[in-house]
Amino acid sequence: MRIIAHAGNLFNSEKFQEMIKCNKNIAGMSFDVTSTKDGKIVIFSPAPNNSLSIGGLQNSTSDSLTAFNIPTLEELLKAFQDYKKIITLNLLPFGTPALSEDTAAKINKQNLEYVQNVQKVIKDYPFLNIYLSSTNENIVHHLSNNIHPFKVGMALQSDNLNYMDVGFYKIGTDMINIPIIDEQIKRKKEIVLNASNCENMALLLEFLKSELNNLSEETKQNFQQKIIFESNFPEIFYCIFGR
Repeated sequence: MRIIAHAGNLFNSEKFQEMIKCNKNIAGMSFDVTSTKDGKIVIFSPAPNNSLSIGGLQNSTSDSLTAFNIPTLEELLKAFQDYKKIITLNLLPFGTPALSEDTAAKINKQNLEYVQNVQKVIKDYPFLNIYLSSTNENIVHHLSNNIHPFKVGMALQSDNLNYMDVGFYKIGTDMINIPIIDEQIKRKKEIVLNASNCENMALLLEFLKSELNNLSEETKQNFQQKIIFESNFPEIFYCIFGR
C-alpha cells in the first residue's frame, strides 16, 4: 500500500523530514501550493501560518511575505532534488472575481499563468516523481496541456463530479464514491484518497474499512498498485491498510 504524508510545514518540522526520508513505509509527500500576486509559487500551510489565509497569500507580493518565512516550491524541490518517492502538489484555486463580461477570460488567463509559473519551477526537476492536481477544472485543463512528463489529476468535490480523462483522481474521504473508484481502476487510472485534516481518525478508519470492502474483486486485486492514501497521519494508515 502506498501512503503519502501530507504536511506543509516542511522546513520547520524535523520529525516530518525524518519520516519522509527514513521511513521506508512512506511512499512520498504531499503539499498544497498557491501563487502570490506576483506569480511566486509557494507552499501553503495553515498550521504555522494561521494568521495568513490562502487569499492573503494570493493577494500579497512575495517581497511582502518575507517575515512569514513561507517556503517556495523552488526551495522545496531544490531541497529534495534527489528524492526518489512521490511528491504530490495540489494547486489551490484563486478566489472568484466579480462577475463582468470578461470574467471568464480573466480567470482563464490567471489560471494559465499560474500553471505556467509552476511549470517554470518543476521543469528543472524532470526526474522527480511529481503528481499535480487541483479541484478547479480550468487549472487541470491547463496542467494537462502544459505539464510534461509529470502526472496530472483531478481532485473531485461533492458538487463537481464531472469526468475528465486525467492520469489520476483525488477523492476526499468525506465523499468516497465506490463506482468512481471501480471505474477508474478499470481504466487503469490511479486513485488518491485524501484523508488530510481529519478530526476523528477512529471513525474515518472504520468508515474506510467498511467502504473499501464494497470494491469489486478486480479493484481489490489492483488495490495495492492503484490506490494511494494521502494522510496527515501516514504511519497510522500504513499500520491499518499497508499489510
